[in-house]
Amino acid sequence: MKKLLASLLCAAMVVSMASCGSGQDNENSNGGGNEGGAANIRLALQAEDPALPLMQSWAEENADAVKLDIETAAGNDLRTKLTTDMASDNMPDIFYYWTRSSLRPFIDNNMLLDISKYFEKSTKVKREDFSATDFLAVNLDGGETAYGIPCGGSTQLLACNKDLFDQYGLSYPTTYEELLEVGEVFKENGIIPIACGSAHGDIGYFLWSSILYQYASVEEVNQMISEPDAFASCDGAIKASEYISEMAEKGMFPADTVASGDFDGTLALFNAEQAGMLVATCWKISGIEVENTDFITYPKFPGAKNDPAAFTTGGANNGIYIFRESFEDASKTDGIVAVMDQYCSDEVMSAKAENLSNSKNLPEQPAFMSEPTMEKFLTAGESLDLHMAMWALMPNVDSREVYMDLMDSLYARQLTPSEYLSQVQEAVNEDLAD
Repeated sequence: MKKLLASLLCAAMVVSMASCGSGQDNENSNGGGNEGGAANIRLALQAEDPALPLMQSWAEENADAVKLDIETAAGNDLRTKLTTDMASDNMPDIFYYWTRSSLRPFIDNNMLLDISKYFEKSTKVKREDFSATDFLAVNLDGGETAYGIPCGGSTQLLACNKDLFDQYGLSYPTTYEELLEVGEVFKENGIIPIACGSAHGDIGYFLWSSILYQYASVEEVNQMISEPDAFASCDGAIKASEYISEMAEKGMFPADTVASGDFDGTLALFNAEQAGMLVATCWKISGIEVENTDFITYPKFPGAKNDPAAFTTGGANNGIYIFRESFEDASKTDGIVAVMDQYCSDEVMSAKAENLSNSKNLPEQPAFMSEPTMEKFLTAGESLDLHMAMWALMPNVDSREVYMDLMDSLYARQLTPSEYLSQVQEAVNEDLAD
């Protein structure tokens, strides 16, 4: 289970701001130090980050050495906040953000610190404390240079309400044909077969990616996002798009795949026992209220080349990053190291492990991992290979946003599979040409 925890990583502006420390206004927080020698450090986190209360407590206890201002934004709103910060030349010193293509604007503008420079300064945190594989996601090409520390990510399985399956005499599906048969029985009894939809691509891109890898190897997937015209012609992408559209046509998803299709909406449907199955991401497992929940790998789709019982999708979707100019400011360096040491400590990473957003090799197994639902999830995924979902692999932010936005139209059957692929391909080609 420790191995899985490490591999799991283990996603007009609405922004919630919270500060802790000396209580001074943020307008002066970009300076290096205060009276008394305390360094001004700004830290940007998601409002839901389990690390937040621990970092707030640490800030209060260490206010004499570091004046830590913690800025928060809910979920994907953090991306909007940091994009605005970058455009206004007001970057925080340390920030939580996404990986791979999301990093390109920061890397292209030389804004991120090569994280090895932090490790050289720290006496408490080492690179080898974290999953070596996960570091491949905190750059653009999977190379040795890392621009952050991976500390958040995703993996997912198909959750099944065992009581509903038993009530209607159903077995868990192992093939696509069986999945459709189960779906017919559920629909006849007023139950949504699969709680999955697409609101700006969430949560639907996980299912799309899971079908993709049944027909395409990792090498073929890398090729489809690195060569012009390879995305729309990839058999895996074609099959994934066609089967999503077909399942939507057959009523396998909620009627409104946008309004109730995101992570919270689909979880609510499953908890209310209005859906028999759920695309269950690791950070939502603790929110499952259906006591008798089992987890399975995805059914095998017709003609699949790769066995879905051997893999799932996910990967290092998030990391903690240091703004390079701040670290090179001598008045801030020690303060940044101190904050990073705390965020990357066993205490904080154990807290982050509660939603599986941790990549650190912890000395002790957190108690939550023994809770029945979580233990079943971890056991079901323990021996599976983990393939990175397409969201994290797109060549740049622009094509990723097109891929995600148009996913809504694919699930809602407002675009045909070929129209979807064609438009995404156009965006990929433009990014590759830049």
